[in-house]
Parts: sequence; C-alpha cells; structure tokens
Amino acid sequence: NLWFATDSGLTYYNGKGFKYFGKESGLNFLALTSLTEDKNNHLWIGTMGGGVFKYDGKTFKNYTSDNGLSGNIVYSLLCDDRNNIWIGTGRGVDRFDQSDSTITHYGKLEGFWGIENNQGAAYKDREGRLWFGTISGVNCYAPNSEMANKIAPQTYITGLNIFFKKASLLPNAKLGYNKNRLTFDFIGISFANPSLVRYRYFLDGFDKGWSPVTAKREITYSNLPPGKYTFKVKACNNDRVWNIKPASYSFEILSPFWRTWWFILISISILSTVIFSSYKIHIKNIESEKKLLETNVQERTKELFKEKEKVKKTYLALLNSEEKLKFLMANVNAYLWSANVDENKNVTHTLYTEGVYKITGYRAEEFKGSDGIQWINLVHPADIKSFQNTVNKLLGGQTISNSYRIRKKDGQLRWVNDNATPIKNADGRVVQINGICTDITEIKQAELALQESEEKFRTLAETATSAIFISKKIIQYVNPAAVEISGYSEQELLKMQFLDIVHPDFKEIIKSKRIFRPEENSEPFRYEVKILAKDGTERWIDLTAKAILFKGKTAALGTA
Repeated sequence: NLWFATDSGLTYYNGKGFKYFGKESGLNFLALTSLTEDKNNHLWIGTMGGGVFKYDGKTFKNYTSDNGLSGNIVYSLLCDDRNNIWIGTGRGVDRFDQSDSTITHYGKLEGFWGIENNQGAAYKDREGRLWFGTISGVNCYAPNSEMANKIAPQTYITGLNIFFKKASLLPNAKLGYNKNRLTFDFIGISFANPSLVRYRYFLDGFDKGWSPVTAKREITYSNLPPGKYTFKVKACNNDRVWNIKPASYSFEILSPFWRTWWFILISISILSTVIFSSYKIHIKNIESEKKLLETNVQERTKELFKEKEKVKKTYLALLNSEEKLKFLMANVNAYLWSANVDENKNVTHTLYTEGVYKITGYRAEEFKGSDGIQWINLVHPADIKSFQNTVNKLLGGQTISNSYRIRKKDGQLRWVNDNATPIKNADGRVVQINGICTDITEIKQAELALQESEEKFRTLAETATSAIFISKKIIQYVNPAAVEISGYSEQELLKMQFLDIVHPDFKEIIKSKRIFRPEENSEPFRYEVKILAKDGTERWIDLTAKAILFKGKTAALGTA
C-alpha cells in the first residue's frame, strides 16, 4: 500500500487503483508536506500551515498551535520506538505523547539548536536515535539517554495588592468588607528551564477546584463576600513535576456591621416594636374609619335623595334638548345617520334624520331595509372609487371626512361632506358607524369661483410686459417681466424684500410711504423710483402699489 502527500491532498494506492482524500473526507488543509505511520498503523500527515492530521483509517483529527504545537507549518514527521510522534516546525521540534495527548516543545533552551527544520529531513536509525536536518546543521536526539527533571520548583507567594495598592502579607490578616478585590503575585523557581514553569491556584472558600494550568504569575479575585479564605498555589517544571505542598496564605474578609449578630438582634427588636405599634394604630384607625363610614352612609343617603331630584330635572332637560336637536336638524342643511356592521362587514343603515330629504329628495324610510335605496346609487360615477375607499377605511376602524357629489331624486347634482366615526366592540371589531352628512354645494361653488379667478390673474400676470409682484414682508409672487427687469431669478426674488432692490436714494421715501405695509396704508400709491438690478445697473420704474387680500391675509400688489 502506498500513500502520497501532495500539495493538493492525500492519495492512496493499493496496487489496483487510487483513492483521493480531500476536504470532503475531512482533510481540511490540502497543502501537505510530510507523512509517517505510528505503531497503531495510524497515518500522521504534516501540512504547510494547517498543523498535523491523524488518520485512523476512518476519520481525520487535526492538531494545531491551538493544541500546543509550536507552529502550524510542519516540515518533518517521525514516530519513535515509544510511539511518540516528533513534529519538526520552523521553531524547533515538538513531541506528541499519544498516551496522554500532551505536547512537549524542544528549542534552544532544551538543547535543540537548529530551530528551523528542513522539509523531509528527519530519520530514525537502528538504535532508535532521531536525526533532524535544520538550516543550521543536523541535530540528533537519543530517547534512551533522556534524563527527566524530577526536581519540583520552589513556589512562593511574592506579593498582595488590594484594589491596585500594594499591601503587606500579614499572616491571618483581617480585611474590611470593602477591601474585597485582591491580586496575588507568585513565582515558581526552577533553574533547569524557568520559561516552562507552569502554575495552578486555588482559593479555598471561593473556588470549587484547582484552576487550569497557566503560565501567568498573578491572579485577581473581585467582589469577595465576607468569610475566611486560604489562597494556595503550586508550580511544575518543564517535565511537569509538581511541588507536593503548595504555597498558601490565609486571610479573612470581615462582615459589615449591618450583618453582625448584635446589629441583627437590635434590628429585630426595633422591627418587632414597630410592627406592634403599627398593629395598635391600625386597630385604632379601623375603629375611626368605622365611625366615619357610618357618618358617610348617613350623608350619602341624604345626597341620594338630592341626586334623585337632579336626575329627574336632567331627564326633563334631556327631553327638551332632544326637541331642540330635532328642530335644529330640521332647519339646517345636514342630517345624522347610523349603520350596523355584521361579522361579514355587511352594512345596514338603521337611522336617517329628517334632514336627508332636504339634501337627497328621498324620505328616511326609503333607505331602510334590504329593499331600500342604496346610498352608493346616489354617488356620482366619478366619485364612486373615492367613496368605496372611504367605506373600507371606516370598516378598518378609521374616522373619516370625505367630500363627494350625489344626484338628488330630481336629477340635481349636490356636493356633500361625510364625517363618520366607527364604533368597536371589546374584540376590536367595527360593529357600528355613526356620521353626519352636510350639504356643501355653495361652499364648493365659491371655491371653484375663487380658483377660476386666481387662474385668470396668473394667466394675465404671466403674459404681461409690466413687472407684477405681490409682497408682504417678503416678496410672495413675481411674474417673468419682474425677473427680466431686476436681473434676479424667481427663486432669489422670493427670498428678498422689495427694499433690497430699491436704490439707496429712494429707500427712505419708500419706507415713509409704508406702501409695503398694507395693514397701515390701504390707499393706492404711485411714484417714480430708481432700482438696482442684480448686475448693478440703475433703472427707473413707474411703481404703482395697492393693498389686496392674498391667501387670507393683507398684502401689497405692485406693478412697474
């Protein structure tokens, strides 16, 4: 059986055919550099940046720098007589112990002087010695002659900081409740390889167990509750030999006074007194309230008799109001209406006041029932779409106001305005609609007449050869002739006052005549005035001004 490591994956040949292993097989990194086989017939594969893969015949397992490798670029692989895998990288060589999956690194401090390995330059000789070719020569390792470092480090607690301030390591120290952020400094002394000393710590009374192995030489505990504690720390050397007896430091964080037994006892006594006093006061208040209630009942009984008389008067007033409402609705050009809405959103009109006859020419009873007149049949065809949209909004729960045209019984067209409000039940469904319909024909006719008048004015002004403008404090309108005479654009003029273009010699005259303050001067005005065009040219104009009503407010109409 042959295995081939290539720069695009792994290939296997069994004498009959080839099989390819790539990402779909679990080999997630395809640039391969080296191969070796261990004593369990497992294949180990080195990569150019993806660490090492182990293939057990079924699945691939990946080991990288996250697992402890000194680098993810692997140049060589070897399996020694103890079934350890030796991994050559650019930073030395790593030993992978398959018995406990631990990784031990060998660099300059451990005697591996070559550091960066050459690709494929690794060999195990007949005596089990391992040879590694590096950029600085060849390194040989004899596993049988390796001497383990069995001397555990000497471990010491070297410092204490409380809230970032250095504190003394006094034995069995008692600290205030507000001094509960502690940082411990410690060190393990091992002369063989100090950089590989590792630590585990444990705060008895707070931690549930020993911490994971770490290279850090300090640990901080914040917000420690009151209690007794013992901080313990132990260290191991480069061969993971731990000191048997850890270094320790005991201390106590005191409880605040409000958590001491005597304070709690006093508090209970005071609380009991308050509760008993409150109970006595409560009983007294109940008796007082009972008497007050009896008095209130008597007074309320008297008030009920008075209320009965008020209700009677209100009822009579209501009857009078209904008569007034009927009189009002009979004499104004409007009527009230109401309709019920079922679960299928079918609308049934239940009320039309008498005013409907004046507006439509139909009696109220002619609209009632399924055989009655349908209101939509009165709506002008051009307004039906708008009317249906309004109905949909009402059924959706919206209050509406809509103007549209209807045709009376005699064929006459009238404008009406509907204001309607939907009524919902407890489930939020529209069950009723109430509204008032008003004849607004005269108002609409006035609006159309006004619109026609404004259109005539604009047509006359836009075609006039004289400048025409309307001004309040700021110019509100200018025609094309005013733009041509002043040299300013329409947008510029609509941001200016008329005085802005008047020649300085005439500004005081214009101000004294108050012609552009029509609320103070309603008399017509005519005067020859000099203005300054945008390019600085001086021009004479024959100015005529008159007060007019513009958009509901007084303004000045000027021609020149």
